[in-house]
Amino acid sequence: MGDYCRHEHDCCGVTDCYCNHCHRIDDVKSHDPIFLGKHCDHVHFYHGKTSKSDKHRHSVCFYTGPALPAACGNGHYHYYYGLTTCNDGHIHYFRGITDIYSCD
Repeated sequence: MGDYCRHEHDCCGVTDCYCNHCHRIDDVKSHDPIFLGKHCDHVHFYHGKTSKSDKHRHSVCFYTGPALPAACGNGHYHYYYGLTTCNDGHIHYFRGITDIYSCD
């Protein structure tokens, strides 16, 4: 598996809108993949903060779903979803998709 054991994905996502504002999921850190069983299937754990909007940010932490093969036939990606922390009296739901990791 080599480098595959240490790969990362960038996340791109957005929260739902609450009180006329939303946040981007863009300031998150990843850890090494967590492998599920004997195959190459795995998930990732992320933690960090949302973008600043309406004078505040939220913290996030989430696991991705399992690896999904890219339509191009080379690489994979993950879906993710979750809830932010409660800041300024509210939470946000979020969901997104990682970029494609290719072994090439």
